[in-house]
Amino acid sequence: MSKGALLRYNEYMKRNYPDYTFGLILFGIGLFMLFKNVNVNSFHFYTFHSVNTGGVIIFLLILTSAFYIAKGYEILKYAIYALVILLVISIILGIHVYLRPMSLFDLILILAPITIGIGLMLQS
Repeated sequence: MSKGALLRYNEYMKRNYPDYTFGLILFGIGLFMLFKNVNVNSFHFYTFHSVNTGGVIIFLLILTSAFYIAKGYEILKYAIYALVILLVISIILGIHVYLRPMSLFDLILILAPITIGIGLMLQS
């Protein structure tokens, strides 16, 4: 990088660093207020036709891991990755997340810092 380009970059950062920092602070405040109003009702594995998918996936994960250690087939490694991803998806689908009842004014006060913060960060 040439000296002139480095000086231009330093000047650019001096001008836009306060905007980015203020945007990041606003974004963090907005997310804090949003997460404060989120309720997590219950956690369980996703069920499909009254079958607990988490238990089935964990059983298959243990079985596949044992075969991978015993035989060492490369395809089993990819099966383990797929089962771990399915387990994470099953956990995510089992979580019940909802916002508490609030007025439109409260929602605007929560979403305004988030959107202004994102705008300031993208602008700089």
